[in-house]
Amino acid sequence: AAVSAVDDQKTSVAGGILYMLQIAGGALGLSIATGLFLLLGKWFIKKKISTVLEKFSMKQQGLFDNFLTNTGSIKSLLVHFPIGIHEKLEFFLHQAFARAFFFNMLFTAVLAAIGALITLFFIKKRPEQVDY
Repeated sequence: AAVSAVDDQKTSVAGGILYMLQIAGGALGLSIATGLFLLLGKWFIKKKISTVLEKFSMKQQGLFDNFLTNTGSIKSLLVHFPIGIHEKLEFFLHQAFARAFFFNMLFTAVLAAIGALITLFFIKKRPEQVDY
């Protein structure tokens, strides 16, 4: 609709600008979704692990972050904690990952629905083409 609304001489420029905006919007959306996922994951982990451990170090927090970003394994993470709580920690980590993913997808679905509603109600119809 955006490309067909301009003159024929400018359609390639309009198409290029539209494509560039789509790429930039996708990158921005991905960075927001990734940031939200990590923020929620860290929050869930701190909330759950505080029920098992009174406090944990910055190094242990970094290991949790590595697990969430898929750059660390659960085995390398559990080595830094007492053996008696490994099973609970593993459960908490998987639960935090799943909950963060769920709420992240819910957030992006709400944003997509808002975008669809804006498009439906606020974007005007394509102007009539005039033949010269």
